[in-house]
This record gives sequence, C-alpha cells and structure tokens, in this order.
Amino acid sequence: MDDSQIVEADVVWEGDMSFVARTDSHHFLSMDALPKDGGKNSGPRPMEMVACAIGGCTAMDVVAFLRKKKLTVEAVNVHVTGKKRTEPPAVFEELVIDYRVRGSDLTEADVKWAVELSIHKYCSVLAMIGQSAKVIPRWTLEPSTG
Repeated sequence: MDDSQIVEADVVWEGDMSFVARTDSHHFLSMDALPKDGGKNSGPRPMEMVACAIGGCTAMDVVAFLRKKKLTVEAVNVHVTGKKRTEPPAVFEELVIDYRVRGSDLTEADVKWAVELSIHKYCSVLAMIGQSAKVIPRWTLEPSTG
C-alpha cells in the first residue's frame, strides 16, 4: 500500500473533555465539549470538524475542476448545515451544502457540473458520510467583482 493511502492522527486527552489532535501532516487541532457535557468550549466538537471536512473536501474539488477547465475562479464559499439524528449514534442524517461561487467567466452550468462531480464522484469525505446522510446541494453563481 502506497503511503498516500494512509491517513493518521494522534489524539491526546488534555483534561476535562479537551483533546488535541496531531495530523500526520503535522497540524494541530483542539477539540472540546460544551460546558453542559463537561467541557470548557475551548475548541470545536468532533461533528463540527466533520462538517468542516465536508466543506473543505468539496470546495477543493470545485476549485480544482473549474481551474482544470481553465475558468477564472475568484471565490468559493461553502456553508454546510448538518442535521443529526436524535438517538445515538447521532450521525448526520441530512446535509445541506450551500456553495457560493464567483468567477468572471463562470456559468451556472459550470458550477453545477463541478458541484455534482464533487458530490457524486470525487469528495471522499462525502462518500463516507453520504452512506448515512441525504445530501442536498445548493449553489449560487455570484456576479464577478472584476
């Protein structure tokens, strides 16, 4: 197995409900619980980090696909809203992913193509989460500022 197929992280308990994760690319992330759950709210909750991973993964895809078509991308913002189940495990059962994309030569069809390609084929985070969650994509092509 090639090293690029392996992902590692170390998570260390810091006390109360606070943890620090170190990724294999040497980045550090703090996590914590809300005070009602024994934490101090000193970092995001794990499910918030999953929402960030979804947004980051699909946003990277969209930028890469549009650039590969030699289109001008000025801005990409992705807002992820995840609805969790009420009973344990409280996995996401629905994800609304709202893309706001801006570029001088982009069309609605370009944005739709890039978003759908990411969601249905390339975003590995969504491929995992999509097993339990309904994914609802929305996109807006914003006017170029240039």
